[in-house]
Amino acid sequence: MSSVREATISTLEGKRLTRVLGRPTIKSVKLTRKEIGAEYAKAKTTHEDFPLGTRFGFAAAVLSTDAYIAAHNKANPYEELDPAWEFEHPSRLPSYDATAVGNVTDATRRKKEAERNKEIREWERWDAYETACSRERSHGTASMTERCDV
Repeated sequence: MSSVREATISTLEGKRLTRVLGRPTIKSVKLTRKEIGAEYAKAKTTHEDFPLGTRFGFAAAVLSTDAYIAAHNKANPYEELDPAWEFEHPSRLPSYDATAVGNVTDATRRKKEAERNKEIREWERWDAYETACSRERSHGTASMTERCDV
């Protein structure tokens, strides 16, 4: 596991959510979603699958589509999201960039590798959030990630 994933997971494991006793109500579910969305929004990202990720972080993954589009369009009225936009979970890039071979200079190759490594680190942070959610949910602990799929 990479150091980026380990650091992110260890940070998330210490986060606490408001504890709900008894049967969950609509109000408690909304509160949990809001708390989880806030934690995801704290993780600012430049990953291309998260529009305006420098402001909203990974929140696109946990907020409803309508809520995210409304927040995005309010924050960025000059570049509104298409009303039909839907979040697609990003996939990990291959470790090696095939365009960094052949007749390219050493500086160009290093630049492409650095860009690829940055994109992979961003994906690893995203994956750590998803991993922490599933891990804590399976252990039944009361941490930040207990009810990520609410």
